[in-house]
Amino acid sequence: MAFTNKFLRDEDRSLYDNEIRRSWRDRIAALNNLDEAVALLTEIRTQHVGPERKTFDLEYDSLWIEAEAEGRVASLKSEKFHDAELLDKCVCGTAVADVYRDLRGRVDAAGEDQFALERLAAEFRRKFKPPVMPVNAWLELDSYLSKRLLETRAKVADIAAINVEEWRAKRGFRVLVEGHGNTMKGETA
Repeated sequence: MAFTNKFLRDEDRSLYDNEIRRSWRDRIAALNNLDEAVALLTEIRTQHVGPERKTFDLEYDSLWIEAEAEGRVASLKSEKFHDAELLDKCVCGTAVADVYRDLRGRVDAAGEDQFALERLAAEFRRKFKPPVMPVNAWLELDSYLSKRLLETRAKVADIAAINVEEWRAKRGFRVLVEGHGNTMKGETA
């Protein structure tokens, strides 16, 4: 059963119900193996989602596709994992305690390096964002990592005084559309 938004004009519907989504929906629904579903979810996150994505081919549909894949992984996880496993184990097979130990050690090793912490946060979210990791553990670790990252970022005295081009170079960013939201206070594109 398809949901129809009565507030959309007919020409707007293609954004929400299109061939790309239908093909991904069918591909995801056909998954019956947890390992294959996790591999597909990881591929979607690596290729199509987040600041370090490899392609913008699915720009309008990537988050929807990720959510569909997450739902399928969660369903398959609930069939395979039982009781304590649901809270103590990631679907990739890693124990939650090992992820805790590894991430906290890597955060401490990064120290005050904002860019290392940003890369670590992106990697952690790509690999372990639920349903891969149990939600309760992920929220605790993501909060810890985010707090450290925000504290480190707050030490930048006057962010408006930073040269945008130098900032982009440090972070490895590239401009996709010149003059489209790419300027900071007092600068022109």
